[in-house]
Amino acid sequence: MRILRNYIIKELIPPLIFGLAIFIFILLMDRIFDLANLIITKGVSIYTVGRLLVYTLPFSISLSVPMALLMATLIGFGRLSQDNEITAMKASGINTYRIMMVPLFFALLLSIFMMFFNDSVVPSSNYAFKKLYYNIIYKHPIIKLQEHTFVDLKEHRLYIEKINPKTSVLENVIIYKNNEDTLITAARGKSKSHKGGISLQLEDGTIHTLNKENPLEYNRVSFNSYNITLDINTDISQRRITQKSIREMNRKELKTEIKKFKKQKINANSLLVELYLRSVIPFACLAFVLIATPLGIRTKRGTKSIGFGISLVLIFIYYLLLLVGITVGEKGWMPPLIATWIPNIFIGLLGVFFMIKTAKH
Repeated sequence: MRILRNYIIKELIPPLIFGLAIFIFILLMDRIFDLANLIITKGVSIYTVGRLLVYTLPFSISLSVPMALLMATLIGFGRLSQDNEITAMKASGINTYRIMMVPLFFALLLSIFMMFFNDSVVPSSNYAFKKLYYNIIYKHPIIKLQEHTFVDLKEHRLYIEKINPKTSVLENVIIYKNNEDTLITAARGKSKSHKGGISLQLEDGTIHTLNKENPLEYNRVSFNSYNITLDINTDISQRRITQKSIREMNRKELKTEIKKFKKQKINANSLLVELYLRSVIPFACLAFVLIATPLGIRTKRGTKSIGFGISLVLIFIYYLLLLVGITVGEKGWMPPLIATWIPNIFIGLLGVFFMIKTAKH
């Protein structure tokens, strides 16, 4: 049994590492471009951006491990079947169920480990990412500036049509002072970041001020040059940092929050869904291996391409069912516990069906 276990695990580990690298890269692709932009156009240090990237890794790993294990099991057992190793094992007296027990036991251990990983490492890294990102914004407020987007900066609301990242030159700037009912427009401007705020040197613009005594009248003043300092709302920033979102809470914190919601008679379905997902996604490893092992054994040709193709189909079905379960659970159409476990139950039962069918051959 030990030889069988070592042999099968040896066949699973290389494609598992390969699949893990692929899926992590795919999930991080968008984030990598955003983080690279912080270095190239916003002047954030490589070390700081590197820390942000490290903090995003655990969440990507939590999603990638089940998918990578699915692909590894399909490819590993497909190759064993293609090389007639499965036939040789059966000829030596090892039945199909015994062969399947090895990857299932490995998947069970991995599921338990990932459950603790999702409940401790992932929330902590998400919270660390948020704290670091808000600190970066405080030190480099210019990061908040975006094209074609209204940005709230304390008592000001800012809109910029175009930003030149190399020269910090702005085009078609609109600033609204909430507390003064004043609108400032400028054809051009230049931004300069300082700790806790942004200095703007505007050119060729106008200042429109509403007459509070007569709302139908307003004052209009043109300018060639106008300087203004916009401060970040540090109070809101600090509050956002100290208050954890549900993805930044561990299981104990979520349960405490759920009790508060129920005590105040507030719908806690979204919190319950998040709580159950901490177990559902890790145990996708077990569900995927249940279906991937018999399918891999039945694969004879084109091991890698077929294995990868089947993996994508099963992953699509799984996460489609997961999205449906999350929606159904949050809306209360079904108990959150049952709704979130729908994909694991469906894939698991399908795997048991294929396992029994494969064992009979």
